[in-house]
Amino acid sequence: VARTVAASIGGTEQGTALVQSLTVGLAQLAPLFKHRPKVLLIGHDYPTLHAPFALPGFQRVVVAPEADGTISLHTVRNILERERPQLVAISEVQWLTGFRIDLFALTALCRAFGAWSLVDITQSWCAVPLDVQAAGIDIVGASAYKWPLAGFGNGFMHLSEAVRAELKEHNGVDPITMLN
Repeated sequence: VARTVAASIGGTEQGTALVQSLTVGLAQLAPLFKHRPKVLLIGHDYPTLHAPFALPGFQRVVVAPEADGTISLHTVRNILERERPQLVAISEVQWLTGFRIDLFALTALCRAFGAWSLVDITQSWCAVPLDVQAAGIDIVGASAYKWPLAGFGNGFMHLSEAVRAELKEHNGVDPITMLN
């Protein structure tokens, strides 16, 4: 199943872990991110992305969406430049408005400022084509109850090779093995 999930997002089987949900996967991974404590989040994004970073040790920087529900990449860039977060957590498609972020532009910004991109694709997986490697997404995950029609209790996390190596170096554990 992990091979099929990885193929559906342009990822690798070795970077993919099957989890009960994005919520569970992030809750398990978040403690491993302590060496990257400053996190940029989007206001009104799905609560699953905010909750793990409410843990002690994280500093959250919240970007408000525009009045029309869009997310300005110009604003994101300015905040990346000013605040220097080490992680940007965002949904590809905003659950309240349907706004879809340009993942290629977002990940380019993240790379330019040395931040990891963490993308929730629950609202778009199997409805919008994605190649995580081409897009340069560091961490991507989803719950599978929406478009994959897999029901509750099914999800995945995919971590790039660089993220897996850094997490193993800082925490002494392979994150994919831990998630599985």
